[in-house]
Amino acid sequence: MRKLLLLLALVMAGALPALAQPTAQTITLQGTLQTQTLVSTNTYLLRGFVKVAEGAVLTIQPGTIIYGEKSTNGTLIVQRGSQIDARGTAERPIVFTSAFAQRGRNPGDWGGIIILGRASLNTPTGTSGIEGIPPSENLIYGGGTTPNDADNSGFFQYVRIEFAGVALAPNNEINGLTMGAVGSGTTLDHVMVSYSGDDSFEWFGGTVNAKYLIAYRGLDDDFDTDFGYQGRVQFAVAYRDPARADAVGSGSGGDSNGFESDNDGTGSLANPRTFATFSNVTLIGPRATAATQISPFFFRGARLRRATAQSVLNSVIAGWPVGVNIESARSGNSATNDSLQVRNVIIAGATTNFAQSSAGTFNSATFFANPAYGNRTYATNAEVLPAEAFVATQDPAAPVSVSPNPVPALTSPAATGASFASARIVAGGAFFTPTAYVGAFDPAGVRWDARWAVYNPETQNYTNGKTVANERIETADGALSLDGASPNPFGSRTSVGYTLPSAGRVRLSVFDVMGREVAVLADGVEPAGARTAAFDGAGLSSGTYFVRLQTASGAVSRAVTLVK
Repeated sequence: MRKLLLLLALVMAGALPALAQPTAQTITLQGTLQTQTLVSTNTYLLRGFVKVAEGAVLTIQPGTIIYGEKSTNGTLIVQRGSQIDARGTAERPIVFTSAFAQRGRNPGDWGGIIILGRASLNTPTGTSGIEGIPPSENLIYGGGTTPNDADNSGFFQYVRIEFAGVALAPNNEINGLTMGAVGSGTTLDHVMVSYSGDDSFEWFGGTVNAKYLIAYRGLDDDFDTDFGYQGRVQFAVAYRDPARADAVGSGSGGDSNGFESDNDGTGSLANPRTFATFSNVTLIGPRATAATQISPFFFRGARLRRATAQSVLNSVIAGWPVGVNIESARSGNSATNDSLQVRNVIIAGATTNFAQSSAGTFNSATFFANPAYGNRTYATNAEVLPAEAFVATQDPAAPVSVSPNPVPALTSPAATGASFASARIVAGGAFFTPTAYVGAFDPAGVRWDARWAVYNPETQNYTNGKTVANERIETADGALSLDGASPNPFGSRTSVGYTLPSAGRVRLSVFDVMGREVAVLADGVEPAGARTAAFDGAGLSSGTYFVRLQTASGAVSRAVTLVK
């Protein structure tokens, strides 16, 4: 509430714009794009299905803001043979978001991002048209009879995708990030999908690997794998909104899951099998406690069905009605043969820890409880994770004003118990980073979502290519400057110098790495010129902080380090 009142005060004072709609400087992208660069000093609008031409490279500078147009289902599609070079940074992530005004954004406001490649796909022809796009667009993915599993679709790093997943028709939605037969030559890490109207992430075949993924308050599944996806994913976290789940799907008892994995739509044994390996994942389900009221369309933390051989290792599944559900007899056979592995997994706060539907003679409970596999169950979430991990579930009618904290305590059972001796992981070579802890976050380490992830995008102002999150923000007026702190690093007190090109309202404040305002150094109308402000960090913990100078003409921020 305090941050909301502050934001409203800044809007009323003219320090922040009230709307986040594209301005006159926004450049519209439509049709087919040739090689070009999107620069952070502009904003861009995706109109319709925007395709990167075969052989072309679309480069996007760090800090660039790109809107999707709802009326035309604005979608960015990286076609086979083209590449995207979207390399944001922790301080300046690339943001794809809704074109609607602040607090007027909703899931499905635009299409999403689709990346297509020429890696393996287990359809009869080795190719297919991508889900969610009309066949008339002729968007084919997969390498056919001669796939290239090392295919390179470029770089996708430090990117946020917000309010995507438009529904073209029932059961025909675009996901936040869709990957069709994307090859292992592609670099994919530090990607956050928030408020998707369908799945947050979906892989259709392919071999692309990924690290550091966030699925936040999506509608359908968090991590969906199909049609022979064989890649590896490590360090991923998902959060659910207890009031929002997918009522359109055909799942028994619900159709919103953390993992949903199929070999194909019919459950055949088509090759290559879906053989993905996920390690160090934390699935924060919709049920913070047994008393939390949730949508009846939530069901499984991990739904492994239709002949999939996907494995889940070293992970935490908390707050889901069902922890792990191995549904089909063919998936059960894969578990018996040790090609589908569930190892060193913690299930907490579930009504049913493990289940099965038509898994034949396979016994899910016996499988999960095998002492050689290191799996554990706990009756409550509180035994494993802090209550703050479930902040997204606590007030579903309002934006989240405090970032969730999914990091287990040093005394948590999640702080130990990981193993990287599995043949699946050993086969991954150098990709997997060994950990002692299970789940996405190191109880004794630095959070990898710090600085670039935003957990309240509905309250963010995006205007003229700038965002008021805790990123470094360029200013339209070159005379506005923030010199940073001196000394820096500092032990308790430091001075912050800044220069104003003209008189006006100023707010100089300090944020921690999760975007929480921890100090206000100046707030009021000030004359033009140079000045300094004192920052007393005596009451704060050691670490990195961001000093942010906001005026009517722009904003800029600098990192400072407090060492005690």
